[in-house]
Amino acid sequence: MKDRLRNLGRFLGLTALLEVGVVLIVGLICWIGKWWTLAAYSNGLVIAGLLLLGSGVAGIFSDVKMGGSDAIRFSSMAFRAVSDRWAERRQNVAQETHFTVLLGVVGIVAIALGVAVTAFG
Repeated sequence: MKDRLRNLGRFLGLTALLEVGVVLIVGLICWIGKWWTLAAYSNGLVIAGLLLLGSGVAGIFSDVKMGGSDAIRFSSMAFRAVSDRWAERRQNVAQETHFTVLLGVVGIVAIALGVAVTAFG
């Protein structure tokens, strides 16, 4: 239970950090591009969120299509025990899933921020 709470805290902290990065990068792009209205910033957040969300979804489908990003590496590990290979595969799938979910959550939050800026701005 303690590990799950710690992992959730890390996930939320990383999500918040990435979200601050997205907000700052979109703000910088809008400032450089001279899109100084609140509507332009809102649109930028929504576009950034859609790109992140799309990257996460593309990561899911590319992994399924290619049989996992580590399929080639498994062919070179033929002499290792099957249980070791499966344990490593489970760990790799968990890491890939974590990254995909992270991109999706950051994208959804960016989209929500963009909509909120439009609604309340």
